[in-house]
Amino acid sequence: MRRLSLKSFSWAFLLGIVLGLHPAKLAALSLDAPVFLPGDASKFSVDLYRYEKPSSWWVNQGLPETFFMPVSQLSLTPKVYQLHGVEYGIGATGWFLDRFQARFHLPFETNVYTSPDLSSHHSARPGDLEAGLSILGVGRRDSRFRAALDGLVRFPTGRSPFRAVSPLLATGTGFFRATLGAWGSERVGRFSFFQWINYQNSGTVHLDQWAGLPAPGASFQWPDEWNAGLQAAWRVFKRGSREVTLSYEFRARQSGHSYLDGQLAVPGGRIFSSIGTFRVRADEQMALEGQVTVFPVDFHRVAYYPDSGVLLTVALHYYPWG
Repeated sequence: MRRLSLKSFSWAFLLGIVLGLHPAKLAALSLDAPVFLPGDASKFSVDLYRYEKPSSWWVNQGLPETFFMPVSQLSLTPKVYQLHGVEYGIGATGWFLDRFQARFHLPFETNVYTSPDLSSHHSARPGDLEAGLSILGVGRRDSRFRAALDGLVRFPTGRSPFRAVSPLLATGTGFFRATLGAWGSERVGRFSFFQWINYQNSGTVHLDQWAGLPAPGASFQWPDEWNAGLQAAWRVFKRGSREVTLSYEFRARQSGHSYLDGQLAVPGGRIFSSIGTFRVRADEQMALEGQVTVFPVDFHRVAYYPDSGVLLTVALHYYPWG
């Protein structure tokens, strides 16, 4: 009984860290790769996370300038807007037959901006539901060497930017997205490595309205994307079921052009980001993870990705069967 009470307290404490911070001043239209990568070898896990997105993150997504028109601009160089977002999410990942990994993820997003007249605008809604599947071609769930084909679909369950009074208050992109790719992993002693690459399709949205006004016959085309990354992890400490792991990941994204009514809205471009992760597994059933993402890593700076910033992610992982 005492052990159960202690575990319940630990759960409440860790859950408070992940979800307890108030988002009123803290995304949507997410064009970046998922927060969590496939390939976790645990049989089954439930994941909760909090993902904070500052003003500069939005600019670096390559969104059309017209999206920012109603938002108060704090500075021109670099571009900074009075705009913040926070995303909470819940997901689950599980293996079956030791060769197939299925996963789903549902985000909940809160977005806030201040307009030039100093009035505040706010939205809080679910985002686009994601479902994915990895199929191992080499190795099995807990093998030292694995290679898999991977697919992910995103359903337009979030609020479309073309049905919101302001596009930046949306929680989805408004179209069905599919991602196809591959990943591989290697484990050598205390070190492990993970590589991945995928392609995401472009999609056209037919506008019902724009900025709260009717826009019959108009359309917007989101860009296609290539995403790739490399991750190296080091298990610093292990005693029984308790572990501490540090990892570093480097990501690259190549986007195509986006079009508004057939006219170029945002030219395609390339952006790099760098991610550091600290992960503590407290026992067989719980792990706490913190991520710091720095963007862009400045190998290829261009005028329409002008800002740099930091993303903070805190996640709680629960393994019901250890």
